[in-house]
Amino acid sequence: MKNNLTFVIFSFNEEKRIRWVIENLKWFWEILIIDNFSTDNTKNIAEELWARVAQYKNPWYVETKEELEFVKLNVFTEYMTWSFCDWAWPKALLNKISEITNENIVDCIDTIQYNYHYWLENLNFLTFFWWFWKNNWKWFNVVFKIKCIKIEWLIHSNLKIEWSSIYKLPREKDYYIHHLSVYNVWKFELAHNRYSNIESQMLFNSWIKSSLPKTILKIIYFFIKFYFVEWWYKSWKKWFIMVMQYMFFYFNVWAKQYELDNNITIESIEDNYNNIKLKITE
Repeated sequence: MKNNLTFVIFSFNEEKRIRWVIENLKWFWEILIIDNFSTDNTKNIAEELWARVAQYKNPWYVETKEELEFVKLNVFTEYMTWSFCDWAWPKALLNKISEITNENIVDCIDTIQYNYHYWLENLNFLTFFWWFWKNNWKWFNVVFKIKCIKIEWLIHSNLKIEWSSIYKLPREKDYYIHHLSVYNVWKFELAHNRYSNIESQMLFNSWIKSSLPKTILKIIYFFIKFYFVEWWYKSWKKWFIMVMQYMFFYFNVWAKQYELDNNITIESIEDNYNNIKLKITE
């Protein structure tokens, strides 16, 4: 099979999942593991399965211009895809991607990402309104030519593809990327505490002022969307836990940006307490 695509997978301590990912993909394309200096057996397993491994130290998320440039230096095919160890790729999707990239007539291939939390599938309410869903679904750039990549520093949604020709895969589950989100409460809070630090700092640097009314509206909107529209009928307790965690994440982004806007730090709090102590002891 002609190899015109590199499958880039980001990893950190993924020894429990990396073998399945590589076994699922290795008959299709070259696999490049961008490893964040794992301390477990991830690198050894990947090399044992003939995947190429390049190590790059990142700040716990991969969407930076510097890391993208590192990836581009290590990709030698015309096409690439950007993936993680919690994504599953159906065989029909892989076969179609292989066919399209070998023909080399489009810049980008789009599909839909299908999400799972607590091992339950989501249901997007737009599927009930086919005529609306057909024209308004948000597509995901799954495969793209390296020359088309642009990047903006916005965590989780910053990889932009400038294309002149695109192929949209069929709206069928066998052509979706399946995102198997592995979060319990502890892991979600650990990861999203970092993400809220990053996003609040980005907003602060952009001169966008924190807005409590906008944050409240956003929290209400996403609570209704995630819980009452998409998730509740699956397992209302599990989804209530997950949705409340996302709501707290949005609140944290606002609260941390508010602290940055108003120079509220541990040191500034201590300074104010010192003034209060002086008044108390006068």
